[in-house]
Amino acid sequence: MYTFITLIPMVLFIENVISNLILIPKHKLLGVKFSTFISYSAICFIQIVCFVRIQGINPFRLFIFRNDNIIFLINHIEHNK
Repeated sequence: MYTFITLIPMVLFIENVISNLILIPKHKLLGVKFSTFISYSAICFIQIVCFVRIQGINPFRLFIFRNDNIIFLINHIEHNK
């Protein structure tokens, strides 16, 4: 699994170059923005999938806050004021 993580940047670099070559001539600056959006979205999705598989947790737990998480955040914010 860890070798897969090292391949992610190379694959996304190739994806970014290909999408730039396709989108920039046709859409100019908007093509650059959309190509970057696709690349960043892909890296975010792949990192979440890798994290969930390595940690062995339910992916929906990443987006649900429990009471102790909220209390920790509130205490942390108040402590750093």
